[in-house]
Amino acid sequence: MQKVPFHIATTTTSYYYYYYYYYYYYYYYYYYYYYYYYYYYYYYYYYYYYYYYYYYYYYYYYYYYYCYYYYYYYYYYYCYYYYYYYYYYYYYYYYYYDYYYYYYYYDYYYY
Repeated sequence: MQKVPFHIATTTTSYYYYYYYYYYYYYYYYYYYYYYYYYYYYYYYYYYYYYYYYYYYYYYYYYYYYCYYYYYYYYYYYCYYYYYYYYYYYYYYYYYYDYYYYYYYYDYYYY
């Protein structure tokens, strides 16, 4: 049975543990980085969604009172149609936001 010098065996073992713990901490650092990166994206789009939500309602009330004080039926109908265009655009954005959130949610759990 061939004997291995003690200093070579000790050095090999030390390198093995060094790389093992390096990989271990690198993996957890990457995991927590991805974890906070995901939550940063989630809260960013959450804030952006509510900002657009209040912006939409501001436009809705503005056009509602703007059209209310005009007596021509055609002009009122035009504003009413314009309001529904914004309403549709709001729901389209809400669907896009919901899909985007669940895509990241799925991606987070996939990894």
